[in-house]
Amino acid sequence: RCASPASPLRPPPGLTHPLEDLAAARALQSRHGGRSPAPPAERAATPDEGAEWRIVGVPAKLRASRGFPLVSPPLSAGGISELRLHLVPGSQWRKQTPAKPSGLGAVRVKLGEGVPRTARKFNLRVGSVLQGPFTCDFSEREVHECGLNVDWTSQMDATQGSLVIRLEPLDG
Repeated sequence: RCASPASPLRPPPGLTHPLEDLAAARALQSRHGGRSPAPPAERAATPDEGAEWRIVGVPAKLRASRGFPLVSPPLSAGGISELRLHLVPGSQWRKQTPAKPSGLGAVRVKLGEGVPRTARKFNLRVGSVLQGPFTCDFSEREVHECGLNVDWTSQMDATQGSLVIRLEPLDG
């Protein structure tokens, strides 16, 4: 026979209880006149408009990852069909002392398998702030890190803890 637990079961770190999600959804729906707004999600824009990554719940995801980089789903931009962005949070989010402080953080750009390894030029938009242009020669290495000169936390949406990172190709 199993005894009932003394305290309620809690979800793992970084996840919310389904009833909390339901309550938040109902509150959001009531603010939009009874309609459900389109859910904020990670999404990829079409290749001709660049790649956009919307990260919802950044603080919770960074706590769950213990400050390690967050990785985007596969994105497409500027004729590159398989790329990923990594948000490197910077020294303020690291649980351990980093060997090399990353200050305000960085965005890494990584090409997938089978993508031609050439030099690419692009801008990054972190929230509403334009960063760049950056030139990355993928024939030299597969991952390039683009240091940020803005505190990305100031660009987060305060209500959802979301951040939008956009890669804008400059060389088609």
